[in-house]
Amino acid sequence: MQDTLTISTADAMEVSLPIAGVGGRSLAFIIDWHIRALIAALWLFGTTQLLRLATDIGVGALFDEPSGVVVFVVLVPAMLIYFLYHPVLEVLMRGRTPGKRMAGVRTVTVDGHTPGVGPLLVRNIFRLLDSLPMFYVVGLGVAFFTSRQVRLGDLAAGTVLVYEKARGGERPGQDAFSVTQGFGQEQLELARELLERWRDLGRSTRDRLAQRILSSEGVPLAAGLKGRKLDRELQQRLQSLVSGK
Repeated sequence: MQDTLTISTADAMEVSLPIAGVGGRSLAFIIDWHIRALIAALWLFGTTQLLRLATDIGVGALFDEPSGVVVFVVLVPAMLIYFLYHPVLEVLMRGRTPGKRMAGVRTVTVDGHTPGVGPLLVRNIFRLLDSLPMFYVVGLGVAFFTSRQVRLGDLAAGTVLVYEKARGGERPGQDAFSVTQGFGQEQLELARELLERWRDLGRSTRDRLAQRILSSEGVPLAAGLKGRKLDRELQQRLQSLVSGK
């Protein structure tokens, strides 16, 4: 089994992302299942009570016989909540869901980037196959026997589940891929790598790399800085962006 996903960032630096196994994948799914089931159940209960109240006060005899209102107001939205939970939230949350976030995992492409709408929709359409015959037997079975521990949906979409485990001793679950003040994943990882190697690089080299990263994100620098002052300012700007301050 492959334990990490190694990707190359700009300037030929490598970043290793821990691959989430069946355990992490299952934990995230269980959390998400409870969340979407609860939301759908609350919708069913709430709208049913409102329609019963409307019937009681004489607005309409909605429960005297089967009604299209019940279907489209109660059942259809509840089904949409349940079945569209994963694809909608993964697109909006850039490869995550509330359950994935709590479990500290995230969906990325095989080259380590945030998947687009297409791959995310493909991996969720394949849930229909992965969930067969019940309890995701097919999906879990495939995950056990693939090198990156992925289900059919991930194979079709070219995605993999990784742990959002920050490097350098930071707490697990911290979002190492989040866009912090407009800081993209690739730039964030490059900034981390640069800060770790700061003392090993020559001043001109590290300052040039730092300015390239900061300028690509539109981070302003004080004018007229040179030498050690510029070097210190660049280091502080990178640290602020990486830490999210």
